[in-house]
Amino acid sequence: MDDCSRYQNADLIKTHHNRVKEVMDLMAQGLLLEPLADLYKDEVRMLGEELGIPKSLVWRHPFPGPGLGVRLLCSDATGTFASNGDIAGLDAYLKDNGIDGTALPIKSVGVQGDGRTYAQPFLITTGSVSWKECEKFSTEITNRFRELNRVIWQVSAVSAEAPKACVQYAERQNFDTLRKFDNICTEFLLKYDLYQSIWQMPVVLLPLTVGGKPAVVMRPVNSTEAMTANFACIDRALLSELWSALEQAGAGALWYDITHKPPGTIEWE
Repeated sequence: MDDCSRYQNADLIKTHHNRVKEVMDLMAQGLLLEPLADLYKDEVRMLGEELGIPKSLVWRHPFPGPGLGVRLLCSDATGTFASNGDIAGLDAYLKDNGIDGTALPIKSVGVQGDGRTYAQPFLITTGSVSWKECEKFSTEITNRFRELNRVIWQVSAVSAEAPKACVQYAERQNFDTLRKFDNICTEFLLKYDLYQSIWQMPVVLLPLTVGGKPAVVMRPVNSTEAMTANFACIDRALLSELWSALEQAGAGALWYDITHKPPGTIEWE
């Protein structure tokens, strides 16, 4: 598993999900108690172990403050999105580097400097790229093309057809589907003793289909405080087994988020 370089100005990047107006008002009145407020997640885990809290709880992956909804992207399948040809220089870049891919017809949250971005992810469909090349392409694409703020790599798919937008809302059946895929990914990490060595791995259900079946994104990252993060590199030989399990469960594609934070946030929404 590889970790990549750190970034400057980390204190400007993280905006806590719970710092809404109502909470800020309570803080101003001195009515909010936060005994662990000055501890980062790794320090909370150290405290948890010292207190004898069960390891399964101490090392449970962080969960987004707003809930599972940030991992289920919604869409009415309309809107205007840039294709490869609309992004100046992108086709030439792909040709020069010998890679195939497409700008996806959705948007995700990213971060640049101290501000948020809302732009399209780019999917690399070339299978024969190393993790080192993935990092290179991800960094170059997000730096050169402002229409794109996140890069993902295709582990496998049921069809070579281009992803298609679909209607998806925050409904029970969609959350059940996401939980099913998330559980498969969690069991995979536990089986190969990766759960503790990977800091967090959100699983995202996109409003896109491949071969008429849902597209799933795995987002394994390593971090200590969530202000910055590096995508974690899982042994490629193991990913075919994960894809097989997801395909049997009804997935149409498995995509691997290869974006550091910044420019991509850990969560997608």
